[in-house]
Amino acid sequence: MVLSILEINIKLTMTNPKHPSTSKGKWIWMPHAGHLIVSSDCRFHLNTYVGGYIVSTVGEYFPDEGVREIFAESRGVNLEGC
Repeated sequence: MVLSILEINIKLTMTNPKHPSTSKGKWIWMPHAGHLIVSSDCRFHLNTYVGGYIVSTVGEYFPDEGVREIFAESRGVNLEGC
């Protein structure tokens, strides 16, 4: 399940009495991934400290050429012209 930042904020406010206010002005953005060992191969990554929790966001996994070739071969995909 994927939650938007707004949904996470609502859940934090409703479920965490220690942090009843998680206004966006109190969030801390950190320019690195907080999980996923291959996050260096992702096109975007962000850690956000929100109301006592750290939310790690990564996306657009784009591995190096060798790994892409292995994935393609195992799935019967032809990568000619790439």
